[in-house]
Amino acid sequence: MPYLRCPPNPGKSKQEARLGELEHLNLKINRAYLLKELFRNFWSYQKAGWAKRYLKKWFWWATHSRLAPMREFAWMLRRHEEDILNYFRIPLDNGIVEGLNNKAKLVIHRAYGFRTAKTYILNLYHCLGALPLPQTMHTFV
Repeated sequence: MPYLRCPPNPGKSKQEARLGELEHLNLKINRAYLLKELFRNFWSYQKAGWAKRYLKKWFWWATHSRLAPMREFAWMLRRHEEDILNYFRIPLDNGIVEGLNNKAKLVIHRAYGFRTAKTYILNLYHCLGALPLPQTMHTFV
């Protein structure tokens, strides 16, 4: 597929030559790899309009790649296109919430044996609030 070429990289001539050989073989795995790499460029856009144009072009490449999983993925993106493009209008993600959820799960594992929900909640406040630990009488080496 001549429209799916990786840009040249002058620092990696051996790898570039090998990738060129693979491109000429037109293997399914190579087409899938190139489509995946081209989809990465989608997230580099700043404006929703430009991202929509790129997504439309990538959708055409994916649906004409003769790769069933890529076609299914492309159609899924098409169904959720407006929701995905909202990221470019208001770039918010849920990374902070996921991080707090992971910390809370750690507290749950450490709090095994607490008898009441109140002590568990206090432990959550203490750990998620980054409060200092109290001084203890003993130190462990």
